Amino acid sequence: SLGRHLLQVTQEKRPDRSRGWAKLHSTERDRRGAINVQWLAATNILLARVVTRSGNKPNLIIGDFVDYLIARHKKRIQAISIIPR
Repeated sequence: SLGRHLLQVTQEKRPDRSRGWAKLHSTERDRRGAINVQWLAATNILLARVVTRSGNKPNLIIGDFVDYLIARHKKRIQAISIIPR
């Protein structure tokens, strides 16, 4: 169902990385960057960090990810916070 929201998993858990993480990329060429996703089970928080290069703005890939979250997990979401750097 990620494909419907223009996202694909490009990496999943590896023994040398922390548990409960994945890396997502957009399937669209104009959405450059990646979303690193980590599930913090102790606090029930999904932490997602967006990484872009070459001055690309992350707004399109963030929008796709939030669209996926609301479409698939609407009842489980209590808040969505976006903190720009």
